[in-house]
Amino acid sequence: MAISLVTIIVMGLLLYHRFKLALEKTAVDNAEATVEGTVDRLNADLLDIRQIFNGANYNVVQQFDISSREFVEQFSLLYETNSDKVQSVALYDHEGKLIASEPVALEKKNVQVQTQEWYENAENAIENVHFSTPHIQELFEDGAYRYQWVVSLSSYVDVNKGEIPETGVLLLDMKYSVIRDVMKQINDSSDGIYYYLSSQGGEMIYHPRGTELNRGLFKENSLEATKYEDGTYEIRADGQNETVIVRSVAYTGWKMIGVVPESVQESNFKNFRYYVFATILVLLVMLLEGNQLVSRKISKPIRELDASVKTYEAGGKPDIYIGGSSEIRHLGHSVQKSYEQIEELMDEIIRQQNERRKSELDALQSQINPHFLYNTLESITWMVEAQEN
Repeated sequence: MAISLVTIIVMGLLLYHRFKLALEKTAVDNAEATVEGTVDRLNADLLDIRQIFNGANYNVVQQFDISSREFVEQFSLLYETNSDKVQSVALYDHEGKLIASEPVALEKKNVQVQTQEWYENAENAIENVHFSTPHIQELFEDGAYRYQWVVSLSSYVDVNKGEIPETGVLLLDMKYSVIRDVMKQINDSSDGIYYYLSSQGGEMIYHPRGTELNRGLFKENSLEATKYEDGTYEIRADGQNETVIVRSVAYTGWKMIGVVPESVQESNFKNFRYYVFATILVLLVMLLEGNQLVSRKISKPIRELDASVKTYEAGGKPDIYIGGSSEIRHLGHSVQKSYEQIEELMDEIIRQQNERRKSELDALQSQINPHFLYNTLESITWMVEAQEN
């Protein structure tokens, strides 16, 4: 029983350790698969946006004269076709003056376009398409006073204006919901694991706890995480270990990061620990009950045999118990046969003792007879001499 108890406990601990490692690996593998799938989806969406931007540049801005009716129609058609993803499209000249915009709206007064980040990025690297961080677009008047969150794509472009070559900046505002909806979907079903998007400089593109981040109630170590190359890493943050999965998002330089907190793994381990301990407890109870049954089955015939032997030794003449397993039955037969042999020997000893006593009496008798005859003859002689005929 002791060996069985030790074996069950040791096996339970080994299984717990093995499954603990398996749960850790499973959680990380699932997070890696989620990150990979989401990055692929974001890449596809951003590729669509980039193709829309390139279409606006090569098929509209550089194809048609900006003063022609065809330009206005194609510019409007491009926006209408992609309005589910695009918030607005605008074209500015090299001085920052608005040439065209869709949907058609009035530009706000005192807007310094040339000082905005998207415009400066386009001027600084004229051959690239730049993705901004999410921001509220406040270029145009909105009678409903709505504030739209967008991600701005901008690039320095050649503008077709008659025979005079000009340059300008093309701006396309992608709806932030394109990114937000994808990220929200995976975070709503993540069960403690969370995913966020960050720029190369650590600026937050999307975070499921963005409100808490803005209020200072939560801190994310995004600046350190974005320094890593694509891969899976163990880091320490806020006094606990975390597993982070880093993947780059194409075209943007953004990093998508999945975080598997230690607390999530501990929660899974806690549930599994209860399962292991409950299993060990059930096995121990079954073992104890099984051992009790086996013990009673083995010990009962032994106790019966022991009781019959003690009764026999006390002077009784019971039948020796013969039952149980083959070994105990063999032992009972052996004890019974031994007692039978002992009784036969006792009877033989008594018979021999009786015969010995008889022989001794006969010897004594044979010694007594001669003395009696001699004494009788002497008495006769004395009587004759005494004239007592």
